[in-house]
Amino acid sequence: MKPYYVHRRSIGLITIFLPVIVAFGAWVGPDNLGIQESVSHYYYTGMRDIFVAFFFSIGMFLLIYNPSKYQSNYGKKDRYLGMVAGSSAIIASLIPTACSTIIISPICSSISDQEPLFDNIHLAAGGLLVFSLAIFSYYFFPINQEEKMRKTYKWIGGIMFILILLMAIYHTTKGVNEELFKDIFGSIPYIYWLELLLMWAWGYAWFLKGKGPKFYGDKLVAFRKEAAAFWRGFI
Repeated sequence: MKPYYVHRRSIGLITIFLPVIVAFGAWVGPDNLGIQESVSHYYYTGMRDIFVAFFFSIGMFLLIYNPSKYQSNYGKKDRYLGMVAGSSAIIASLIPTACSTIIISPICSSISDQEPLFDNIHLAAGGLLVFSLAIFSYYFFPINQEEKMRKTYKWIGGIMFILILLMAIYHTTKGVNEELFKDIFGSIPYIYWLELLLMWAWGYAWFLKGKGPKFYGDKLVAFRKEAAAFWRGFI
């Protein structure tokens, strides 16, 4: 397999599993916590090191992403956008969001003076990261692809832009409409679920771009049959 295919699959798989692993770890671990306000708030749980390591890894993979090194039909735009996305991911992994209103963490007291500044930097870096990755899926990945794959990447990119818009609306209006959000969503961690869907979308796009199995149509049926045959061997 070509190196950049492995590179893309790695970005995809890390992204897909990150929100699930930190949520599961915080639930079954000593913290015994439910779903947090956002994926970023797992920084304040026992899954802090996992969160930072995974996001930092995504950042490094994106930072060194350079498909033109292996295929001449790729331009420098992929390289530059990867550097922007990678730098943003590293910043978001190292500079935390505002302290959770659910968890009382000793980490909060150590950063309380800088919390508003950290939160703004984290939100800006996270927003730039996901917007860059939506551009990858919607504009860059469909180039030189067959019609079916072009539509798939466009759909994924479009879904990402919609999810980003919903999160932007929440973050820019929550001070004014906080009670409205509570009335609509109650205690549901609205941002976590939007981030989960967003990360699955961008992870799947990168996984597909790495020539991973295409989980739809006939390929999905074939994958299910192979998986069922595999597990039957253990029964």
